[in-house]
Amino acid sequence: MHLMGDNLTKFAGSKFRYYIEKYTSNPILGAIVSLLFTGLEMMGNALQDLQYVDGFQSLIVKFSAYPLLATLAGALITGVVQSSSAVVGIIQVLYSKEVITLYAAVGLTFGANIGTTVTGALACLSTASLSAKRISLFHLIFNVIVSLLFLILIEPFVYCLIGISDYFALNKLMTVVVGHFLFNLIGMLIFCRFVSKLCMS
Repeated sequence: MHLMGDNLTKFAGSKFRYYIEKYTSNPILGAIVSLLFTGLEMMGNALQDLQYVDGFQSLIVKFSAYPLLATLAGALITGVVQSSSAVVGIIQVLYSKEVITLYAAVGLTFGANIGTTVTGALACLSTASLSAKRISLFHLIFNVIVSLLFLILIEPFVYCLIGISDYFALNKLMTVVVGHFLFNLIGMLIFCRFVSKLCMS
């Protein structure tokens, strides 16, 4: 259980130590979560060598200077992998190992949200349900519009993330999680105002 507490504290930050120790007394849960974060750590050590690959650093510089490119790359990778969770996990590790910047990490995360809509779109190909196709289309439109909005406001968004990270003593893994959460939360709050109109159309 100490291993689980140490892994979670490393992930979430020292300010959450009390809550982590309080709610991680289940040995099965402890083993599962410990394996999860141990896996992330191993993946991070493996991916850290990417920074020495020819051309990778210049690519990251472009992603940092042009977050739209990072978003497109994130969407493409997620569309191929068919798992936004896996892609975001890789983004977390790359950022935690300082292989990519926060701007690049944020842009790639936006793209992961767009790329995840491919799964729903592919599922719709095997159904004639108009409702399913509408939901899939809305999922795509939602993520594209919210991503464009956040790309426009990426400077204040990144500063906000840095401020939250510093205040709560979060590490870089958790900073990406918070950014991903805020992206979806704010997007949901914006679109909630239009739900009734969208349902009537």
